[in-house]
Amino acid sequence: MAYPCHIEITREDGNVLGEIRITESEKGLCLERISFISTLHRSVTFGQAKTIQSLIRKRDWAGLYSMDRELNPWYCPSCRKMYSGDEWRTRDIFDDDGWHDSIRGMCPQGHQRMLED
Repeated sequence: MAYPCHIEITREDGNVLGEIRITESEKGLCLERISFISTLHRSVTFGQAKTIQSLIRKRDWAGLYSMDRELNPWYCPSCRKMYSGDEWRTRDIFDDDGWHDSIRGMCPQGHQRMLED
């Protein structure tokens, strides 16, 4: 697949949850995940990019979550469902020194998970 690549993450009902962009630079590929909690930037290999694109095309949300939990903050592994940012209850976690540590969330069914580390 050619880069840049822009992929919308949608639920079965057509609700757009976020997006993943993959761009190419002199240093390789850069992935940008845009979601309700933040915009995540990460370097990826061509193989990883191909796998990510394939998982999204197949709507294999569990596979995307298993590959990298931060790539799929919309997914609840307990429910095996995708939820929008409006449906998650989120809270910021801070370490003892006051630094932001992570973002945790609770899905509408009450399951908790780390959304971003």
